[in-house]
Amino acid sequence: MALLWRWHKCRRELGVSPVELMVLLLLTERPKYGYEITQELKQWFSGLWMPYVGTIYHCLRRLEKKGFVKSSLESREGGLDRKNYTITEIGTEAVKRGIKYFRKQIGLIQHFIHLVDEYSGTYEDE
Repeated sequence: MALLWRWHKCRRELGVSPVELMVLLLLTERPKYGYEITQELKQWFSGLWMPYVGTIYHCLRRLEKKGFVKSSLESREGGLDRKNYTITEIGTEAVKRGIKYFRKQIGLIQHFIHLVDEYSGTYEDE
Protein backbone atom coordinates (compact mmCIF):
# COMPACT_ATOMS: atom_id res chain seq x y z
CA MET A 1 0.00 0.00 0.00
CA ALA A 2 2.82 2.39 0.86
CA LEU A 3 4.32 1.84 -2.59
CA LEU A 4 1.06 2.90 -4.27
CA TRP A 5 0.98 5.98 -2.07
CA ARG A 6 4.51 6.82 -3.17
CA TRP A 7 3.49 6.59 -6.84
CA HIS A 8 0.64 8.98 -6.14
CA LYS A 9 3.07 11.25 -4.31
CA CYS A 10 5.25 11.31 -7.45
CA ARG A 11 3.15 14.02 -9.10
CA ARG A 12 3.54 16.35 -6.14
CA GLU A 13 7.28 15.77 -5.70
CA LEU A 14 8.30 15.75 -9.36
CA GLY A 15 5.61 17.83 -10.99
CA VAL A 16 4.74 14.92 -13.29
CA SER A 17 2.73 11.74 -12.96
CA PRO A 18 4.35 8.34 -13.60
CA VAL A 19 2.67 8.23 -17.04
CA GLU A 20 3.95 11.72 -17.88
CA LEU A 21 7.43 10.65 -16.80
CA MET A 22 7.28 7.60 -19.10
CA VAL A 23 6.22 9.81 -22.01
CA LEU A 24 9.08 12.22 -21.28
CA LEU A 25 11.53 9.31 -21.14
CA LEU A 26 10.43 8.21 -24.62
CA LEU A 27 10.88 11.76 -25.91
CA THR A 28 14.49 11.86 -24.72
CA GLU A 29 15.30 9.52 -27.64
CA ARG A 30 13.94 11.82 -30.36
CA PRO A 31 10.79 13.80 -31.23
CA LYS A 32 7.71 11.58 -31.59
CA TYR A 33 4.00 11.85 -32.25
CA GLY A 34 1.26 10.65 -29.89
CA TYR A 35 0.26 7.42 -31.60
CA GLU A 36 3.92 6.40 -31.84
CA ILE A 37 4.35 7.00 -28.10
CA THR A 38 1.28 4.88 -27.36
CA GLN A 39 2.63 1.99 -29.43
CA GLU A 40 6.04 2.15 -27.75
CA LEU A 41 4.44 2.14 -24.29
CA LYS A 42 2.45 -0.96 -25.27
CA GLN A 43 5.74 -2.63 -26.23
CA TRP A 44 7.44 -1.55 -22.99
CA PHE A 45 4.71 -3.14 -20.90
CA SER A 46 4.26 -6.27 -23.04
CA GLY A 47 0.49 -6.06 -22.81
CA LEU A 48 0.37 -5.58 -19.02
CA TRP A 49 -0.76 -2.01 -19.61
CA MET A 50 -2.48 -0.90 -22.77
CA PRO A 51 -2.62 2.90 -22.80
CA TYR A 52 -5.41 4.50 -24.79
CA VAL A 53 -4.31 6.94 -27.49
CA GLY A 54 -6.62 9.55 -25.92
CA THR A 55 -4.90 9.15 -22.57
CA ILE A 56 -1.50 9.79 -24.12
CA TYR A 57 -2.73 12.83 -26.10
CA HIS A 58 -4.25 14.26 -22.92
CA CYS A 59 -0.94 13.63 -21.15
CA LEU A 60 0.96 15.39 -23.96
CA ARG A 61 -1.34 18.42 -23.72
CA ARG A 62 -0.69 18.63 -19.95
CA LEU A 63 3.06 18.34 -20.52
CA GLU A 64 2.93 21.05 -23.19
CA LYS A 65 0.92 23.33 -20.90
CA LYS A 66 3.58 22.84 -18.18
CA GLY A 67 6.36 23.64 -20.68
CA PHE A 68 7.90 20.14 -20.52
CA VAL A 69 7.32 19.46 -24.21
CA LYS A 70 6.68 21.52 -27.31
CA SER A 71 4.83 20.47 -30.41
CA SER A 72 5.18 21.20 -34.07
CA LEU A 73 2.75 20.36 -36.84
CA GLU A 74 4.13 18.05 -39.49
CA SER A 75 2.44 18.26 -42.88
CA ARG A 76 2.39 14.97 -44.72
CA GLU A 77 1.68 14.64 -48.40
CA GLY A 78 -1.06 12.09 -48.96
CA GLY A 79 -1.85 11.82 -45.25
CA LEU A 80 -3.18 13.72 -42.29
CA ASP A 81 -1.03 16.31 -40.57
CA ARG A 82 0.33 15.21 -37.22
CA LYS A 83 1.92 16.82 -34.19
CA ASN A 84 5.45 15.90 -33.28
CA TYR A 85 6.43 16.40 -29.65
CA THR A 86 9.90 17.36 -28.46
CA ILE A 87 11.11 17.44 -24.88
CA THR A 88 12.23 20.83 -23.57
CA GLU A 89 15.02 21.67 -21.14
CA ILE A 90 12.44 21.84 -18.32
CA GLY A 91 11.18 18.40 -19.35
CA THR A 92 14.72 17.02 -19.35
CA GLU A 93 15.19 18.29 -15.79
CA ALA A 94 11.95 16.55 -14.77
CA VAL A 95 13.29 13.29 -16.26
CA LYS A 96 16.49 13.63 -14.24
CA ARG A 97 14.50 14.18 -11.03
CA GLY A 98 12.23 11.27 -11.94
CA ILE A 99 15.13 8.89 -12.51
CA LYS A 100 16.63 9.85 -9.16
CA TYR A 101 13.24 9.41 -7.44
CA PHE A 102 12.52 5.99 -8.97
CA ARG A 103 16.04 4.68 -8.36
CA LYS A 104 15.43 5.37 -4.68
CA GLN A 105 12.08 3.55 -4.87
CA ILE A 106 13.71 0.60 -6.65
CA GLY A 107 16.29 0.46 -3.87
CA LEU A 108 13.51 0.16 -1.30
CA ILE A 109 11.84 -2.62 -3.29
CA GLN A 110 15.15 -4.47 -3.70
CA HIS A 111 15.73 -4.23 0.05
CA PHE A 112 12.25 -5.66 0.69
CA ILE A 113 12.89 -8.53 -1.76
CA HIS A 114 16.18 -9.26 0.01
CA LEU A 115 14.34 -9.44 3.35
CA VAL A 116 11.72 -11.76 1.88
CA ASP A 117 14.42 -14.02 0.43
CA GLU A 118 16.35 -13.99 3.69
CA TYR A 119 13.38 -14.90 5.86
CA SER A 120 11.39 -17.08 3.48
CA GLY A 121 13.18 -20.23 4.63
CA THR A 122 12.07 -19.51 8.20
CA TYR A 123 8.40 -19.91 7.32
CA GLU A 124 8.50 -22.61 4.61
CA ASP A 125 7.91 -25.45 7.10
CA GLU A 126 4.65 -23.99 8.47
